[in-house]
Amino acid sequence: MSNSKNIPCCTIKFNDSPGNTHISQILAGYKLLEDKKLLKIQKTVPYASFRADGNYEHNSIVEVEICDKKIAYDMADGYQSIHRKDRFDAQLENLDFYFKRSYDSAFHKQMSNKHKVKLK
Repeated sequence: MSNSKNIPCCTIKFNDSPGNTHISQILAGYKLLEDKKLLKIQKTVPYASFRADGNYEHNSIVEVEICDKKIAYDMADGYQSIHRKDRFDAQLENLDFYFKRSYDSAFHKQMSNKHKVKLK
């Protein structure tokens, strides 16, 4: 059992727009980790501007900051929302890890940041 002083805190940003049903899987997982006292959800932030701000190619994203790491969970089915691979690759620069639903290794093969992409 962890001492509560050593439990890492995280901030979760997510798009709660209708139709983003897959993000609930990630949110539920973090809640289960919190219930087991493995982390503390310090703050959740509904955020619908991931794409408009240029952070990602679409809005089906859950972004978590924990232990000085930034993790993105891309919950979109497939890659139809990613129109420019070069811009997408540049967006990965700001992340430590990127987990992709419906992962396709061939899509990421030529990217300079392919080491950040993890199978979801």
